[in-house]
Amino acid sequence: AVVLRFSTGVQAFDFYAQPNLREGSLRITATARSSRGSTASLFQNIAGNAGAQYFGFYTDDPTDLMTAVEISINDQFGFAFGEMRLATQPIPTPALLPGIVGMGVAAWRRRQGEAAAENSDQE
Repeated sequence: AVVLRFSTGVQAFDFYAQPNLREGSLRITATARSSRGSTASLFQNIAGNAGAQYFGFYTDDPTDLMTAVEISINDQFGFAFGEMRLATQPIPTPALLPGIVGMGVAAWRRRQGEAAAENSDQE
C-alpha cells in the first residue's frame, strides 16, 4: 500500500491506477481520510495491460478536508499510479451557481450604467 499524506487538507484529489500485470485484472482500492476521521473508499477490478482507471475524491465541506489517501492492492505484483491532481480551494457547489451568476449580472449592469452616464456627460 501507498499512503499519500497532505501537509494541508485538500478539497479534491484524483489519479489513475493500474496493476503491474501483462494479463488479467486485479482489484485496486483507494481510501480517503478526512480531518475529522471519516473515510471513503473506492475499488475497481482493473486490467493490467494499459488498463489504468480513474479514482477521484472530493468534499463539499470546507471544514472537513482530506488529509490522506491510501492506495492498495492485494497482490505481489504491485501497481502504478499517476496523473494526480488536487484542489485546495473550495469547489463551487450547484447551490452557489445562481449567486455567482447574479453577481456577474449585477457587475455587468453597473458597468452598463456607468458607460451610459459617461456617454450622456459627453453629449
